[in-house]
Amino acid sequence: MFTTQPFLRYVILLIAGILAVEIGSDKIGLNVQSFSLLIFWVGLIPTLVGAILLRKMPKLQSLLLMIGIFMLGVFVAGRKHEAFQKEVDSLANLEFDDYLLEIKSLGQKRRASVRYDAEVKAVRSGTGWRKVNVQILVSFPDSATILPRAGDNLVIKSRVPNRPPTPLNPDEFDYRKYLERKGIAWTVYLPKDTYRIIQSDSVMPASNWALTISQKVDGIFKSQLKSPDSYGLLKAMILGRRDELGPDLLNSYISAGAVHVLAVSGLHVGVFFLMVSWILSRLKRGKRGKWIYLLCIVLLLGTYAVITGLSPSVIRASLMCVIFALSQTFTRQNHSVNTLAISAFLILLLDPLSLFSVGFQLSYAAVLGIILFYPMFKNYVETEILPARWLWQITLVSLSAQVFTFPLSIYYFHQFPTYFLFLNPFVIGLTTLLIYGAVVLLLISLLHFQFLTDILAYLTDGIAQALNAVVQVPQKLPKYLMTNLNLDAVEVALLVILMIFVYRVLVNRELDWLKAVALCCVVFFSYATARLSVTYATTQMVIHSVPRHTVLSVKNGQMAYVIADPEFKFDSINFDFHIKNYLNYQGIRRIEYVDLPDKSLNAPSLISWKSNSLGIDSKGGLFEGSSFSIVRSRKYPNGARLENSPQTTFILSQELGYKTKNQWKMVLSEARNRTIDLAEIGAVELR
Repeated sequence: MFTTQPFLRYVILLIAGILAVEIGSDKIGLNVQSFSLLIFWVGLIPTLVGAILLRKMPKLQSLLLMIGIFMLGVFVAGRKHEAFQKEVDSLANLEFDDYLLEIKSLGQKRRASVRYDAEVKAVRSGTGWRKVNVQILVSFPDSATILPRAGDNLVIKSRVPNRPPTPLNPDEFDYRKYLERKGIAWTVYLPKDTYRIIQSDSVMPASNWALTISQKVDGIFKSQLKSPDSYGLLKAMILGRRDELGPDLLNSYISAGAVHVLAVSGLHVGVFFLMVSWILSRLKRGKRGKWIYLLCIVLLLGTYAVITGLSPSVIRASLMCVIFALSQTFTRQNHSVNTLAISAFLILLLDPLSLFSVGFQLSYAAVLGIILFYPMFKNYVETEILPARWLWQITLVSLSAQVFTFPLSIYYFHQFPTYFLFLNPFVIGLTTLLIYGAVVLLLISLLHFQFLTDILAYLTDGIAQALNAVVQVPQKLPKYLMTNLNLDAVEVALLVILMIFVYRVLVNRELDWLKAVALCCVVFFSYATARLSVTYATTQMVIHSVPRHTVLSVKNGQMAYVIADPEFKFDSINFDFHIKNYLNYQGIRRIEYVDLPDKSLNAPSLISWKSNSLGIDSKGGLFEGSSFSIVRSRKYPNGARLENSPQTTFILSQELGYKTKNQWKMVLSEARNRTIDLAEIGAVELR
């Protein structure tokens, strides 16, 4: 494979270099800035120079080139980390009163807020204004009378930006790392009267023009589609914003395994690319037709990217399609995997942290599966009945895309739709028609052909409603969603390798590759069995750090008891964000909720856990000599009682208010007791 697809080797080495920096910075505290510069001057430059000079020694030259590409991955990832750290330091090391920021995106509705990407342009201290350039995530209450628009400048007073919170519970989603990989270092929430919108005298950049165009396209769709669900679907699918899509409909797409159609990504750009390339295919026959064809492809893909607001996922997918168009136009042999590797190489070279984007991983995994497996099986069913052939091909495309994406889907989302294979042909077919219909509807609307516009709007609305109806079918069927599934990174890697070995068996029909498949299966099942056995045998208690709640979990085998204040049982948002991932990774199949005693009770509760005794206080009651005592009450015991418990560690629950917690800290400090603030230290694990 590497002889006909050389860039596949190079992109793997580049990825290895990027991962080396990520692992080095996270696991061993590597100073990536200094290390990347050292790699550049001591390793990368001499290696590449040596590769150029050793032309008469091809094997050594190839080895040096591969080492050089690995070092290139280290270098570009290190420089990205350095640039991000400068953004962090540019605000962390400054004292300022006010700051100026510019809104860089359209608003995205959340549960009780509206969120924007923004950029801090300047800060003001006693010496005046100072220019900075820092990415920031800004949230406003959804009840705000006036919300900013893309391109607006805001002056903020007395509202200091914060670094995103770090995960405080085992296996909790790392929101800070997620934002860092998007280049966002700071967040801020701006309630009423904390900001002032001012006019900008500068020329609007291209990105803001794209957002303005995207807003106008949104207005066209909203005015033409009468059904709110159809409009919400089209807005999510074409413009990448789900704020008009109801939660029930969104859950239907998740349950059907079709949530990918709601994110503007490789699927949508690929469908658009196939349409325009088919329309323009005759241009390639002329003398200069190839160049005209490529120019038209680039312009049309660029226009589509502008309509979507120049989102990173669309830019990546457009670049991929442009490289495919170049390959198909100017090369005689069609090495699709090599073309795919070239596009990935260029994207990672420009933005190495794209590697950690779930959208990037799923898009390339799906395309790789289609490239490898679809051509081998598409002619297995031969029929002259066009609908039957079309249904077979769509089913096969769906199945091929799932070969490499299903391990990633389980790894990230811990669930898998049962009926995806039966539904996806209809979902992909209707999605294709809907994208084509939306593009044509937009063009006809701009040309002001009202009669044609009304007809197309009616047809587009009907297709959208049909798609919404299809994805709601699985919820009416038994066992429509397999949940609580769990794979770790090693298992995902082994499954991907296994699928590649299976592909080699199907292509080469050689016994050695079949042995490799068997060996990989043995390794996978041995590792998975060992991991599950260890997980199942482990029993532990965790005192979790959850805002506004006291939550403990006791794991025993595949069952967990969640001991919490009664209100937590109905707080699905906090459960999903702080607890759910931990229970999934522990292989929990059943959860039992146990209510903590009411805080108004006079006596505390006592839980015995192995060699530990855990007191849960009510009205300031204390168990003398307990290993731990969870403080939930506002009533403070006297110092003498606290001094009688020198071996007790006091854990401050997040049920306590800010002032109450500080008062408890002062009382405990005076009595010289050990204290743990769950909001600062994080969860406490007892094994």
